[in-house]
Amino acid sequence: MPPTRSRTPRPVDPERRRALRQLGLAAVGAALLPAGGAALAQMQPGHQPGHQHGHQHGAGAAMGMAPASGATPPPPGAGVGHPAAHPIPWAEGRCAFCDMTLATPAGAPQGAGFRERTYAQWAFAGEARHFESIGCALGWAYAHGVVDGEGAALYLAAYDQDGPPGRDALLSGPTATFLWAERLPASMMARVGAFARHADAVAFVVARHDQLGRRRFVDLTLLADLAPLPIANLVPLLQRQLG
Repeated sequence: MPPTRSRTPRPVDPERRRALRQLGLAAVGAALLPAGGAALAQMQPGHQPGHQHGHQHGAGAAMGMAPASGATPPPPGAGVGHPAAHPIPWAEGRCAFCDMTLATPAGAPQGAGFRERTYAQWAFAGEARHFESIGCALGWAYAHGVVDGEGAALYLAAYDQDGPPGRDALLSGPTATFLWAERLPASMMARVGAFARHADAVAFVVARHDQLGRRRFVDLTLLADLAPLPIANLVPLLQRQLG
């Protein structure tokens, strides 16, 4: 289906937030990205989990993890419109939701460009929040009530890119076509990638025949309505943002 203009997602349900917070309190002590668990969370079906990496410095260091920190809220103040995209801190940047590096660490079993294909950014006037997974970006936006077009703008890397994009190559969330596929290699097991055009997403799927399993083409409106998307470690990560 062709991409459609984004509309304002439904309001965040406070009862749903409260339930997520209670679940998180039960899990946060043990599940806030322990090194081994986070490494496994990044693995996709078809990759080789037997190839353990990080024997010298620990799995967490090899996967580009940082110790879990507190919430990373948006900048204060309400706004309108779509701010422009900001530069991407590939060398030192970390995901504002899960603390993983934006760039795939050298030697990671998923191969070069794995996280770069699912990079996302919420842009604000004067600053941005960066994410290594579309699922992370939508979970963070859900937790903080951030909506595209209301002083914030979602930008994304094209999944079929040849290399890490600069800000001028990023796609606008409302005009992108999103592919959800049950076996799509995606960071945090989010199973979602963005494409500039519906035709590009179709061509990507056709070239892979049945390798991707069940799949759907969706737009930002539907993804925002369904947020938070199921990703690795979702409950404790949401709890950290919700406080």
